[in-house]
Amino acid sequence: MGSSKAKQPREKLFTFNGREQAIRSTEPLALFTDGILAITATILVIQLEVPKNVGITGLRHALWEQWPTFVAVVIGYLWLAASWINTRRLRRMLCGMDHWATVLYLFTIFSITLIPFVMLGLARTISHPDFPVGVQLLACLSLANGILVNALLEYCRWRGLGTAHMTKAAWRAVRVPNFILTGCDVLAVILAPIIPTVVIIYITADWLYALLPLFTDHEDHPANGADLIPQPVDDD
Repeated sequence: MGSSKAKQPREKLFTFNGREQAIRSTEPLALFTDGILAITATILVIQLEVPKNVGITGLRHALWEQWPTFVAVVIGYLWLAASWINTRRLRRMLCGMDHWATVLYLFTIFSITLIPFVMLGLARTISHPDFPVGVQLLACLSLANGILVNALLEYCRWRGLGTAHMTKAAWRAVRVPNFILTGCDVLAVILAPIIPTVVIIYITADWLYALLPLFTDHEDHPANGADLIPQPVDDD
């Protein structure tokens, strides 16, 4: 009996191989994401305030002095709205997530929590000589977010975490635009000190693009968590 026990495989404490990890529903992550985005949006909006002492110039003038903050809050909320929609699209693409996909997803959400900080920096630099620095900071966060999203998509494709409708062509339709936009974000970081106004217009247009209704949104996707079987996809 002692020899039979000795031949039994030793229990593993960790499993770094993604294919050995369990696949879980994304529902808990969806709840976590909704909470994080709600808190982030609240932090973003509380940067606006009605001055207690409006002075002799009146409330209108006092509010007008805050126009850079208004602009930054609107742009920041646009980014948050695009992020919320994109996380919903991602969930429809996946049958579930393993440990490494979850880690990448959490880092992606972390980059979104930095939006109020970046927007505050942008608001403080509008109409100031440091405006290119504020725009470059914004471009850097947009680039970091894009890199994390691409890494998550690539890992999920390699791991076979897509639902049955995520064929090779479907993955390509998702990956190619994201790679192009990430490349444009690299240019935005480089060009921000030179043409900051153009860069901020591009970044805003990028988020507006995410708000548009994609053709793939019409597809009848199964409820997430109903089928946690990975769907293998052939490599390019």
